[in-house]
Amino acid sequence: MFTLSLPQKAALIVLALVIAFVAGRFSSPAMKQTKTTEKQVTDEKVNENVQQDVTTDTKQTKMPNGVVITETITKRETNKQIKKDIDQRTDITSSTTITNRPDWRVGAIYDPAIPHFQDTNYGVMIEKRMFSEVYLGVEAKTDKTIGLVLTLGF
Repeated sequence: MFTLSLPQKAALIVLALVIAFVAGRFSSPAMKQTKTTEKQVTDEKVNENVQQDVTTDTKQTKMPNGVVITETITKRETNKQIKKDIDQRTDITSSTTITNRPDWRVGAIYDPAIPHFQDTNYGVMIEKRMFSEVYLGVEAKTDKTIGLVLTLGF
């Protein structure tokens, strides 16, 4: 087997963590995002009704000397009615977005020799979603072993 120096081991650990983070990030549960918008609408209708009554009274008076006096009286009455109709309503719109999880996961394996019972092993694994949160996959390590992986997310 080959021996790795400390910087090489550190680089492999960082690489394994990055790969594990990326695999975990894209295998997270589905995200459900709900966006609700509320819109208040006000309709205002103004109905103005103006009614004007004009009354003209004419009075003629005949004097004994033959002179006719005419009096005209004009009366104006104005009725103004203002009617306001205010219609308020609230429109609520809701939309839901669901982001699906990916069907594949890739991971890195680091198997340290603690306390020097065996050589340090590295490997990779790839998994495919079978249904719900059950994954089935394979792994391969540097000690020339291949294994079957069954994982359950919860």
